[in-house]
Amino acid sequence: MPLSKNIKVLSGWVSTLVKTTNWNMLKLELSTFVENGKIEISLNGELILEEVGAKYLQLPILTGRDYKLGWTIRGQAGSAYSISISSPASAEFEMRKVIPKEEHETNYIQFNT
Repeated sequence: MPLSKNIKVLSGWVSTLVKTTNWNMLKLELSTFVENGKIEISLNGELILEEVGAKYLQLPILTGRDYKLGWTIRGQAGSAYSISISSPASAEFEMRKVIPKEEHETNYIQFNT
């Protein structure tokens, strides 16, 4: 199943779960861009995005939880890439870099809600 369909299925399942359990939810809002390469984003070890070019993603997340958002960039050395998280406030983050000469880079941030 394509990743975008997996995200829609996950979103639908989480929305149903929230309605039946009254959990408080937030939206993870993430924007990525990679020039001449590919970006993979994971949340707590689960792949949530695998993309070339630019992408905007909204994903429901639970309050009162710890999260680790990781990324791997692969592409032509010297090409630009960026990652921006605009929501939730506890995860706000912006980074603009170039792909290093090794042609890949992996890193992560941690946040809680």
